[in-house]
Amino acid sequence: MFKKLLKNKKLFLIIGAVVLLAILGFFVFIVFSSQKRKPAVKVGEEVSFFNLTGSWVSSCGEVIKNVCLVDGKLYAAANYGGLLVLDSKSMALLGSFTNEVPVLDIIVRTNFTNRYIIAALGANNNKGGIAIFDVNSSANIFVTNSFQGEELSPQKIAAFSQDDRIYTADNRDGMRSYKINLQNLSINTNSFVSFNEMSASGIALKGHVAFVAALEKGVYVIDLDKNVILANLSFDLSIANSVSVSGNTLAVADRIGGIILYDISNPRRPERIANYDTPGDAYDVWMDGNDIYIADGINGILKTKWSSPDRFTLLKYYNDGSLFYKIFVSTDGLIYASCGQGGIKVLQ
Repeated sequence: MFKKLLKNKKLFLIIGAVVLLAILGFFVFIVFSSQKRKPAVKVGEEVSFFNLTGSWVSSCGEVIKNVCLVDGKLYAAANYGGLLVLDSKSMALLGSFTNEVPVLDIIVRTNFTNRYIIAALGANNNKGGIAIFDVNSSANIFVTNSFQGEELSPQKIAAFSQDDRIYTADNRDGMRSYKINLQNLSINTNSFVSFNEMSASGIALKGHVAFVAALEKGVYVIDLDKNVILANLSFDLSIANSVSVSGNTLAVADRIGGIILYDISNPRRPERIANYDTPGDAYDVWMDGNDIYIADGINGILKTKWSSPDRFTLLKYYNDGSLFYKIFVSTDGLIYASCGQGGIKVLQ
């Protein structure tokens, strides 16, 4: 009886030691995985740093959600801080508008010599929608019209350059489209495609097709003429934050998987062709030809070049500990990065 108990005691000790080692290994993994990591550099790569050429940080706590640049003026969606206008060179604040409605994304539209901002308004008091801002005078910005509803909560906004239709990735029910008339400044709701009440966070357009990032539900491919879903990319994705299209290539910023590329020559059957596992959390992606710019959370801004399915070359990166989650790349190669409460960083 004594020998049997002793034998069981030894067995219990062994099992206990294995469990303790497993718990210790888990905590070590958590600690190391939470540390900042530099981007992986392959042998022979020459990696340089982006230079910080300008910045803007609010003294009032505005949270910058996204920016766009037109004719030397930088327009910023500043959440509950409203709409901001800055000089893109000096980064001086030229004007602002706020009425306690969160501005989450913006695009610029012109009608002859008049300039307007079309803005996605997040839900406030359970109502969201879109609005048209007159920004012809930075010192006198005002809303000309808005369309809001209880079932609306747009996060991102997109449009073709010469089209009067506006498309939004909606946080409540998928994708919605609106018709904007800049002659009489009217807004009319056009159609919507529901994802079974799942959130959408990003949108990109190509031809008559929209690609909508829907977080845990992957990416939906939508026929804009028929308002039907052509495909859903979810098998390879964890949390699809953002999308970008260049030619016949779709780039998806996936929170865990990094940047995943698809051939969209046939939008009904997108084919996965490459993957770049970033060191952090991929919040946003901007693709220009084979150049890919990535907002990688606390791991900074990355610029990579894709040349083949298994070849991504890291060209540049920047990291100062800020949370980078949206990027705008100008035609002259400047990067305007949105850093939430950290404001805006300009990189070259």
